[in-house]
Amino acid sequence: MQASLQDMSELILEDLVHTRELEPAFIKECYSQSGALSQHAQISRTILRARYAALFDSQNPGPALIPVTDKHGISPKLLAEGLARRPILLIGDVGVGKTTFIRNLLYTESESLNKTAVAIYLDLGRRGALALDLKKLILDDIERQLLDKYQIDIGSDQFVRSAYGAELGRFQHSPAARLKRTKPKVYLEKEVEFMQHFLSNREEHLRASLDFISRSTRRQIVIFLDNTDQRNERDQEDAFLIGQEMSEQWHAVVFLPLRPETFHASRQRGALTGYHTRAFTVSPPRIDHILQKRLSFGLRITRGEYAISGLPVGVTVKLEALQTLIECFLHSLDRSQELIACIDNIASGNVRTALDLVRNFIGSGHVDTQKIIDKYRYDDYVVPLHEFFEGCYIRR
Repeated sequence: MQASLQDMSELILEDLVHTRELEPAFIKECYSQSGALSQHAQISRTILRARYAALFDSQNPGPALIPVTDKHGISPKLLAEGLARRPILLIGDVGVGKTTFIRNLLYTESESLNKTAVAIYLDLGRRGALALDLKKLILDDIERQLLDKYQIDIGSDQFVRSAYGAELGRFQHSPAARLKRTKPKVYLEKEVEFMQHFLSNREEHLRASLDFISRSTRRQIVIFLDNTDQRNERDQEDAFLIGQEMSEQWHAVVFLPLRPETFHASRQRGALTGYHTRAFTVSPPRIDHILQKRLSFGLRITRGEYAISGLPVGVTVKLEALQTLIECFLHSLDRSQELIACIDNIASGNVRTALDLVRNFIGSGHVDTQKIIDKYRYDDYVVPLHEFFEGCYIRR
């Protein structure tokens, strides 16, 4: 059984459009951005490293004087301290690369993060689309990731006794301790009831658990609340308040993406009016560079260097035609300035829109793909603008 060119293009282009589905190899290889994105990534890495040193540097314990500036400008340590108790806001329009920024930070710094941080990544766009209680969704997901990713069950008897060791020690010297010898079963029931009390307040228990994990493993807590900008303005403000509480009360580093309009409106009349916020703006990357990198990676998929996600079991594919079609489109992008200008103007900085245009063209049943393939193989064929338009907006 063979899949059609349109079916295969849908599978491959779907992988390349939605970055959350891509494996780390793609992020590392195709998202080494220049300009503001890489600068912000470097600042974020500096924040994490400086904050870790402030928390767990055994060679320099206690308070320390931090110079406001150094030879490179504002001191990274001062910046880290300033952002330690507030969420790090990532401001950018839909599709400009906020998720890419986070994924790039996660994957390029994965080795360092694994040693120095407990990183929790929450996708509030996809996983929380139907959730009405945003706080419950976040608490559920953090507990799940602690268990699945780090094998830490914060509800287990062993963990609770370790996390609340000091409290348990005080209980053992309380009046109830008199029952330990005379009525051991009653004492045990009292002890279990005492420990169960900590689990009754779920939010406080999770905060205490993360604090214990951080202290016992000497790793800072880093939480990414991604795709909050895909929710309504009210949810975005709620996400900010939750992120603010986590930063201030949980001592976690929180990354929180917001849309510019939500950020500015909230600063005027919403939740942000009561906080001194600091934000990074994520500028849109060059669309032609993004298309070239993603399509080049798509060629590696067609050559069999990477597996195709979503391919049914038992389906075999012939990718030579699709490979030639992608090569032709890459060649056209290199030769046709009007094609690049058209995509760039329609997308207006939204990478997803640009990729959707290309996906629509390659997967369209109204494009004579065989003609394009034959002409490209035996001639210097460049996709004309009218043919691209026809494929983009007329679906099969």
